Amino acid sequence: MDKSTLKKISWQQKWGKIQAKHVKLLVLIAALFYAIYNTFDGYLMQKQLPDTSDPYVKILTYLTLGGIYGTLLQSLLSFTPLGTVVDSNHKKDSMKELLTLGNIVTGAVAGLLAASATALYLWGNLNYDPAIMTALAGCTVFFVILIEVLFEHANFKTMLKPAGFVFAGTFLIVIVGMDKESIRLKDIVLVIVVILFARNLLSAIEEVLSKKGVLKTNATSFSVLRFFWLAVFGVLGALFYTLATDQFGEYLQTLAKAITNIKTMLYITLTMTLVFLGQGWKQYAKKSEGVSVSMVIMLFSVSVFFGLIATVIANELVTGGYKTVPMSTLSWIARIVGTLVLFQGINLATKIHYK
Repeated sequence: MDKSTLKKISWQQKWGKIQAKHVKLLVLIAALFYAIYNTFDGYLMQKQLPDTSDPYVKILTYLTLGGIYGTLLQSLLSFTPLGTVVDSNHKKDSMKELLTLGNIVTGAVAGLLAASATALYLWGNLNYDPAIMTALAGCTVFFVILIEVLFEHANFKTMLKPAGFVFAGTFLIVIVGMDKESIRLKDIVLVIVVILFARNLLSAIEEVLSKKGVLKTNATSFSVLRFFWLAVFGVLGALFYTLATDQFGEYLQTLAKAITNIKTMLYITLTMTLVFLGQGWKQYAKKSEGVSVSMVIMLFSVSVFFGLIATVIANELVTGGYKTVPMSTLSWIARIVGTLVLFQGINLATKIHYK
């Protein structure tokens, strides 16, 4: 081997040791990235993407553009040093591992679930502020725990207490922390049904399934495969809906406007880069020894705190602000207290030893 190859191997080995030693820290950083790119998503959906006569066309436009462009960008990034930064076991030829039938099927199912969950999440981003959406997504952990208890033989009692804190904190942030002047009761019921249950159930199944895919390959390669299938099913869903409702022309026009808008594409590029790192590190954590998917998702719930800060900052910078951002002091107090309760759940989650 030449010196450059040896140097590269040495760098990968050193980074691999750092990753293995600081898995929980990587999840917390991933949560920060998630909060930031979710704030970007909210900005894109509410302020940047062209308006459409049917809001679902706007959602499907971003799902299409984000899926295709995100797949291309993440594929490119996987061949750069960032691919190894996500997972030290990733090599440039690692993508070949994805070409087995088992990996393709796992990736396809995960991608289908992710596309469905993302579409519901984008609906939320269009109608509610990023802090609320991040908090609601944190409740995915309940469905993950249920799945792991039923199928992975996880200890329910061990995870119940931290999960309870996560739920209580989320309840304070979402229900009490919503400004009643900007949102109606039926909106709260709708967001609970669509996001808290439908989206989070799909997401939980996908989170657990993705662990199997990551174990067979690596976090970088599987993340790209998952995103490829997300794009495929996102495009198919968009085509089916717009053709069935005779809105295909508007869908194409909206896509064209978004693609030719430099500011829009810049935000999407930043978003997808953060997705590559954030989702990649979350996937990496799932395959680490002594770590369950439930623990990863509970740690990832710190994104609620980051989302709160990101929303406050972005709301000051965005002209007109986000929808449903509370103005009353009581609502903000509820969100802050809820975040502290959530942190206690995360603290308890870090003490779980999973076998």
